[in-house]
Amino acid sequence: MNIEQHSEAYASEVENMLKLKGLSADTVAALSEPQVLFLTEEYRSAPVRVMIVGQETAGIEVPLANTAAEGIGSLLERQRNDFIAFDYNKNYPTRPFWRGYDEVCAAFGLTSRRAAAWTNISKVQLFDSKGGSVSIEGLNPKARMEIIQWQRAMSRAEIEYAKPDVIVHFTGGMHWVAGHLYRSDGKPSDVSFERIEGAGDVTGYMTAPFLGDIVSVYTYHPAGGRTSEAKAKTSYERRLALDWAATRLAERGIRT
Repeated sequence: MNIEQHSEAYASEVENMLKLKGLSADTVAALSEPQVLFLTEEYRSAPVRVMIVGQETAGIEVPLANTAAEGIGSLLERQRNDFIAFDYNKNYPTRPFWRGYDEVCAAFGLTSRRAAAWTNISKVQLFDSKGGSVSIEGLNPKARMEIIQWQRAMSRAEIEYAKPDVIVHFTGGMHWVAGHLYRSDGKPSDVSFERIEGAGDVTGYMTAPFLGDIVSVYTYHPAGGRTSEAKAKTSYERRLALDWAATRLAERGIRT
């Protein structure tokens, strides 16, 4: 797998996160190190640049405080090696998230998982799970907002670095986080969320000055839904979101 060198701007924002500015000691103690975005040669050469955004990391179990003390070099080397070994979950390819990921790749004519960019709306997970979950949703509202503001610059630098044509957010009920990450500086929120026809409240598209002409959709996480009816709804609305995005690209002359 050929992985490109990070841009200076993106690496700088990753390094800034390790300064832990704006995080309380309790919040730092609760978190893992941040997930770093890695882009492959297949992504850069793909006919459509697709970024797939999950909810949060899972399996990154290095304490944030430790990584902050070690510095960015240690973080990048460790996660690069882990990313190559993980290889888009090659050992467990049929788990729900990755089945949804494959559906996105197929919808946009990508030949492999490596041809898409993979990240998460929350760049960190809880070091110790709460009720079986590692999501920051398990923290109190004040701590959640500390984390969202702390990771905002890195999240934006990630998009500026990857330059996607389309972003598919598998964020479920966490799509509200994008309103804070993508808003313009000094404004409460200039991110617009619009429902896609035929879908419920969790599936739609978003626009924002920061996103420019990037086609951006959001829908259920592929693992969402415990009943057969809920799983069918998740699958149906995912298809609505992908069809909507493909149509918008086609209107611009980008065929998938």
